[in-house]
Amino acid sequence: MGFRKFIDTKKRGASFPMISIWTRGQISFNTVAVECLHLKDYSHIELYFDPQKRLIGLNPTNIITESMPIKFRDGSLASFSAIPFLRSIGVFGDKTAKYIITDDRKVSGLYVVGIGHKVSP
Repeated sequence: MGFRKFIDTKKRGASFPMISIWTRGQISFNTVAVECLHLKDYSHIELYFDPQKRLIGLNPTNIITESMPIKFRDGSLASFSAIPFLRSIGVFGDKTAKYIITDDRKVSGLYVVGIGHKVSP
């Protein structure tokens, strides 16, 4: 078998929706998550937590009360500050961690993140 030339597709990052929880208290969405959750159609996000299952619930919204404002960067990335929320659920860590987002809208009405299942430390 001979050599095959590598051709860079210029695609970076994961091919599934993910969030990163940063040590500084930011929660950020990858490009795929911004597209799948249609975040560009919303200005805020509501946060929920299931302490028994260790699940974070995400609900994009345009309702400002009791929700966090979403900040967009480079047209394809989004993030928001979640320091009080992360502290209240005991997830404020010393390392940035990535988690997969699951569409659970048919059952719970939310996008769900299992914080017990890190994709990376």
